[in-house]
Amino acid sequence: MGTLRFLRREGELVGLYVSPNGPATLLSNLQVAGSRISWDLVTPRTTWHLRGTFTDAWMNGTFQTTTRTVQWTATKSDAAGPLPTPTRPAP
Repeated sequence: MGTLRFLRREGELVGLYVSPNGPATLLSNLQVAGSRISWDLVTPRTTWHLRGTFTDAWMNGTFQTTTRTVQWTATKSDAAGPLPTPTRPAP
């Protein structure tokens, strides 16, 4: 299980996925519309397309693997800490 980090840079929303062992990956195609959110997480093996909804305190949604639909949940934490340097997603 990893951590999602969201912040504003130069007026734009930016997201990172920080894996349990430390490396961070920049989320691509991050979109917010009302209470809906979506992004792609590009890994060396595949691209995960995550979709969900959010409030001020939590997010939840789904992503599809080759065999099943996986549900995910994220809760807001005030323990931000320093941001790791993200890797850029593959084109």
